Amino acid sequence: MPQIIARAKSQVVTAGRPPPLPSAPTLAGLLGHTLPFVFGPNPGEPDAAQPMIDWINGAPPGELAAELMSAFAPEAAVSRASWLAASELSDWMFRGFPERRGMIVRARPVQESILEAIQLLEHSELVYVRWIQDNESRWSATRLGLATLATGKTAVRQRIKDRTGL
Repeated sequence: MPQIIARAKSQVVTAGRPPPLPSAPTLAGLLGHTLPFVFGPNPGEPDAAQPMIDWINGAPPGELAAELMSAFAPEAAVSRASWLAASELSDWMFRGFPERRGMIVRARPVQESILEAIQLLEHSELVYVRWIQDNESRWSATRLGLATLATGKTAVRQRIKDRTGL
């Protein structure tokens, strides 16, 4: 028994360093999956949604807010529930692009822009925070928000402009 423990310790620490991590193909074999499925898209490959990422981050906040408001329309069917989290709004913005697959998928860098646009919708009294769960807010459209949205995006843009100046 002491020999087994000594052998295990010698395999764990070699020259004062921990053993190297398994190589990617070895890890994939251990998990029984191919690497793209496990780790998602190759970080070196360009994201097909890069034009949308650029638009979200470059659009005036009022314009992005008006676009996000459309996710609360009854026909949008973003969620079975009538409340949406920022992550669901982000997914909705990328609905026209192929879904990225894998257990580990890097987030697209749009969270700050989306949160800023949601704040404009809040200040315009078009949405409100319904609750916060797992450190993530969930918003619902107000009755005014739904009525304004039913009139069209132009009315949403006007409401945002009237209430925020943007």
